[in-house]
Amino acid sequence: MGSELINQAAVMVLLSEGPGGERVLLTRRAEHLNQHAGEIALPGGKWEPADPDLLTTALRETHEEVGIPPWKVEVLGTLPAAYTRRGVKVTPYIGRVAHDVELVANLEELDEMFWIPIEFLKQDKRKRTDRYQHLGQVFWAPAYVYEQHLVWGFTARVLVELLRVHYGVVLQAPEGAC
Repeated sequence: MGSELINQAAVMVLLSEGPGGERVLLTRRAEHLNQHAGEIALPGGKWEPADPDLLTTALRETHEEVGIPPWKVEVLGTLPAAYTRRGVKVTPYIGRVAHDVELVANLEELDEMFWIPIEFLKQDKRKRTDRYQHLGQVFWAPAYVYEQHLVWGFTARVLVELLRVHYGVVLQAPEGAC
C-alpha cells in the first residue's frame, strides 16, 4: 500500500456503554483550524506515508485527538467508504472501548468531546435533511441537534451507515436520494 492512499482518510466510530445504553464518541473541531473549524466530527484524519494502512491511520488519529491508545480499541469492522464534499475518500472503522476509558482532548485539534446515545440516533429526530450531488448521484444526510451540537454532513452520513450496518436500523431517505 502507499501511493493509492494519497487523498484518503479514515475515521474511528468509537462505541462504548454508558448510562442509558450504547453511545458513540463525537468531537468538536477547534475553532482556530483552517478546515472544518467548529464542526462535529469523528476522531480521524488523513492517511500519512508512515501509516501502512487506513486502520493504522484511524487508530493513530484517534490516539492523537482523544488520547485513546490503539491497544484499548477493539476493532469490530468497517463501514462503506464514502467521499466528503471536498472529494476525500474516507473509510470509517467501528471500534469499542471500555465505558470508563480516559479521554484526553488534543486542544490543538479539538474544542470538545462528547458521547451521543445510539438510542437518540435510532429515534431519527432530525431537524432537517440535507441533499447534495456527487458524481451525478444525489445523496442525503440528516442533520441532528444533540444538546447544543449540530451533527450534519459526512459525520451524520457515517452515523446513518452505522445504524444500518451495525444495528439493522434503516432511516428513510428523501425521495430520489441514495
